[in-house]
Order: sequence, then C-alpha cells, then structure tokens
Amino acid sequence: MLYKYYFSKSKINQEIFNKKLNWYYDIKSILYQEKNNYKKETIDNAKIINKDYLKLKTKIFNKKNRSSKIIVKSFNKSRFQKKDNKFKKKYTKLFNYLEKQQIRKFIKHFCVHGSIASDDYIYGWSDFDTFIVLKDSLLSNRISIIKLRNILRKFYKKLLKVSYFQHHGLIVYTESDLKNYLKGYLPKEALEKSFSLFGKETISFKEIYSNTNLSLKSLEDRKKYLKNGIITKLYDHHAYKGKKLEIPLKEGKNQMYQLFCHLGYMLNIPILYFDATKRSIHKKKSFRKFYSEINDEQIIDLIKNTEKVRKNWSKHKFINKKIPIWVLELIGKDYMEKSYEVIKKIIKIIKLKNSYKYHANR
Repeated sequence: MLYKYYFSKSKINQEIFNKKLNWYYDIKSILYQEKNNYKKETIDNAKIINKDYLKLKTKIFNKKNRSSKIIVKSFNKSRFQKKDNKFKKKYTKLFNYLEKQQIRKFIKHFCVHGSIASDDYIYGWSDFDTFIVLKDSLLSNRISIIKLRNILRKFYKKLLKVSYFQHHGLIVYTESDLKNYLKGYLPKEALEKSFSLFGKETISFKEIYSNTNLSLKSLEDRKKYLKNGIITKLYDHHAYKGKKLEIPLKEGKNQMYQLFCHLGYMLNIPILYFDATKRSIHKKKSFRKFYSEINDEQIIDLIKNTEKVRKNWSKHKFINKKIPIWVLELIGKDYMEKSYEVIKKIIKIIKLKNSYKYHANR
C-alpha cells in the first residue's frame, strides 16, 4: 500500500502518522506524481497532518520505554571536500541552500548517514540518507508544514542533479517519535558514522518495548509484491510516473529507476536480517557478518552480484533511465524471480532463528 492512501483513512496512530508524514515530504509525492494537483494536495494534506498531530500529541507515552542517547559529530565542511571535490562540493552546495532557507526554523535534528557520511560512497549510486526530526512548532502550524514542503520541492530538484536515481526524500520523525521510538524506525546503529548539519549534538531516545517485528514485516511485504509481480509480469513497487518495472528484466527498457530502487532494497537484506533477529548493526559492518552467518549459496550469490553493480556503477554512463546490458550480465534477467526466492529463504531463516531463541529462553 502506498502511504498516500493513509490520508483517506480516519484511523490514526503513531506508525500511521509517521507514514503519512514521510509520504507528504517524500520525493515521490512531490516530484514523481501528477503535477496538476500538487498545490491542492499540499494544502489538503497539511490540514490532515496538523489535525492528526494535535490528536496524537495529547496521548500519554509509555513510561517504561528504555532511554538511550547517541552523539552525532558536526559536519566539517573543509574536511568534507578534501578527497573528492566534484562529488562533495555538490553536496556542500545543497547544504548551503538549506541553510539559506533557514531550515533550522522547522527542524530540530538534521543528520546525514549512510555511505556519504561513512565516506565509502559510489559516485552516481549513493543516495542521500538522512535522519530528520521535525519540531513540534512546525507540526502545530499548517503554514509552516506547507512552507517546508515547498522548500523541499526545490531542494529535491537540485538533489537529482547529484543523485540521479534518488528514490526517497528526507526520512522524517517527530519530537514525539523520539519519546516513543518504535521498532522498525531507523536503528540507532545507523547513526554511528553520521554527521549533523547543525553542529555536534546529542540525540535522546526512549525506545518502546514491542514484539512487533517491522523488519520482518518489510521482507514479507516485499515477498508479496515480488510474487504478484512475477504473476502479472509487472512489479508494482516504486513505479516511475505510473510506469512499473517489467518482469523478466529487459535490456534497453526505460526502467532503470525502478530497478535501481529494488537493487537498493536487496542490499538492505543484511541489516533487515540482523534487525529482524534483534541484533541491529551498522550497514557497513553487516555484509561480512551476514556472509559468514548465512550458509546458502543462492542468497550469498545474489547479494554479492548486487554489490558488484554498486561497485561498478561509476564506471558506466546511462542513456536516460534505460537498463544497460552490463547490469543484466551481472544480475541476470531473472533477477526479480531470484529475489523472490532469496527473500522467501531469508524469512524462513529469521523465523527459525527467532523461534530457537524463544524456546531457548523459556
């Protein structure tokens, strides 16, 4: 289900609100949807977000939540540009744009994580990963909610010149989310090598005790999308301007954006696996540990071949958004079918591991 459909439902809780909020500020809803209704959608949905937030704000949070903190280093502009001026200077310009727009009026924490922060990015592949906490004052004011969306609309257009296949926007949370941090939100471990645009800061969390396994749910949902896509020959996930990825994959199809999004998801399999088995880990550390722990040749081959696409990305040029032959030579035209089999296996492994832990602790 696309998050935008939540706007038509009256049910509201913290998880649903977070999905509404992320859809509202996402690059897909702002740039990749039909442009005719942008203004109306922006105003109408801002009213819903404001109303829902005021409802949720009155709820009492669980006092048994576990408190924790993480320290995020400051963004060092001069050091950031030393190694690769071409790439990092472009991001510095993006950060300067946000500063000129006085983004701090709306945002409490602005952290950049992922390969850009850990300095193992691949030019043209690495997207812009963030952890953003919106201020209460923003969500309490419809005009501010709308103003931030319009700022991000211009920002995303600039971002696409740096990250051509960027498929998600800023990942946003609220101050209330920090006080009741749900399982399935970004693991704190992902922020280990991050930096903050607002200077060195400490972020406090109150993590909720919950049996909900959202990483496992993500894998199960993706399995359903893949299964349906294999049957219908159209993969209904991250469609680009209404166009879905065709299955099996075909060289020259103007569908590299859709495939890029799925490749990125498959590279998240290791961190989803560890989070689903209650052992959250930083993505950079996850691959080696994953390969040593998973004794299945099909799973390992698929993830390693996907890694090869990432590592060879900057060596090739793309004609518009067409799927090139070199990508298919690495992953195979039956990549979507193999993805389905791999995810099915991973889900089974996770459930067995969790079942074993449950019985061992009884």
